[in-house]
Amino acid sequence: MLEVRNLTLKIGKHKIFKNLSFSANYGELLLIKGSSGSGKSSLLQVINQIIPNVLDGEVEGQVLIDGEEINGMEIPQLSPKLAYMMQDSETQLCTFNVKDELLFGMENLRMSKEAMDERLDFVINLFNLHEIINEQLTSLSGGQMQKVAFASLVAINPDIYLLDEPTANLDPATTNEILNIVNLLVKKYGKMVIIVEHKIDDILPFVD
Repeated sequence: MLEVRNLTLKIGKHKIFKNLSFSANYGELLLIKGSSGSGKSSLLQVINQIIPNVLDGEVEGQVLIDGEEINGMEIPQLSPKLAYMMQDSETQLCTFNVKDELLFGMENLRMSKEAMDERLDFVINLFNLHEIINEQLTSLSGGQMQKVAFASLVAINPDIYLLDEPTANLDPATTNEILNIVNLLVKKYGKMVIIVEHKIDDILPFVD
């Protein structure tokens, strides 16, 4: 499970949140909701250690995964266990075409060729990427880029997903497709998903 204990974040002179505590289990989908600027994205970034490792912030409290405190861990240590999808998913794409993007994380984790081939087939089918698998990323629509960014996380098969508005700017059909995939990861594959989302009516049927 994931535990957040008395978490406080201060950036400059401003306290973004204070003494925040909650827990989540594998096989659960947790929704973080709130107004713009209330600290939702910052919370995900603290859990993922982007704050304070990459972005400035003064953090107090504890974040534990399976009883182990992760405060101070480097992001590469966490990435096999915990995946983070940014609000602007286009900024986390690292390669030039769809297939290379799906393989990139797996290559960095030094997965075997057999394992990479298996996971590649899995995400292509799960996200229905057959028609764009060989396309350049620059030729994709914003919605397609979001799907590829999400699929690249699923490819490395982490236990925990932190998703920051994964359906932002998506049409209703694609929104439903993404949320169904999220629900499948949780209910069928036993993953933990913590999601920031403003489309409350769309996400509530899936939330634990």
